[in-house]
Amino acid sequence: MKFISFFLILLSLFTFAIESQTLKENREKRKLSVSLGYNFLTGDGVNGSKAISLDYSITGNFKLGAAIQYVDRSRFLNARLVTPLACYPLTCSEYQKLNPWTGKVYVNYFPFSGSFYLVAAIGKLPDTSIETVYTFNPNDINSLILSKPRPAVSNTITTNNNYYANLGFGWRWDFDNGLLLGFDFGLAKEINKKRNLYFYGDARGLVEPNRAPGLNDILYLQSFTYNSSLASNLVSGSLNIYAGISF
Repeated sequence: MKFISFFLILLSLFTFAIESQTLKENREKRKLSVSLGYNFLTGDGVNGSKAISLDYSITGNFKLGAAIQYVDRSRFLNARLVTPLACYPLTCSEYQKLNPWTGKVYVNYFPFSGSFYLVAAIGKLPDTSIETVYTFNPNDINSLILSKPRPAVSNTITTNNNYYANLGFGWRWDFDNGLLLGFDFGLAKEINKKRNLYFYGDARGLVEPNRAPGLNDILYLQSFTYNSSLASNLVSGSLNIYAGISF
């Protein structure tokens, strides 16, 4: 029953999107639009960003636009590398850095006269750096016991200058008074996957009874985690919700 209700609602929205000639006329009359919105990207990581967008109607069927985004919610799961042992407070500490400014360019194509449209976009992911200071011996499960000496090992994974492509569809209503409201969602994929991963000894973990790490400690962690970090995908889907005004 829920599926039928959802299908009927979607069908009514799609029908209105096809048949509303007024919306196309409003897009042609008011070509320039400014909007505020919120954008979600999902995948192995999740981030949400506030955005201000500016777009221009080339015709009643095409819009070109660009957005500046400020990430205020970021959680990149791949940056917490898969390791032989979990990161507990007694075994490691994390230090995170995030450059919150990103952006994207996009084109909206309205195949009909109404609100339904297709969207294609290219955007930038936020630059991140997550450092993990380990204080255990990955070769010895008994090293979790505090009486055992544990090596102080750190790793840092960074994502810099990563971009993604986005394809989807949505609905946008341009009202007679100039106000606009819309949303779109779709698939997203990284188009240049770029990771930097470093392992090293760290004096911050040298608290009794910890010890300086040996080469075997670092090589073991590096071989275990390197492939898993590069195999991850930061984004796989998108959702964009916005409202604004046209001139």
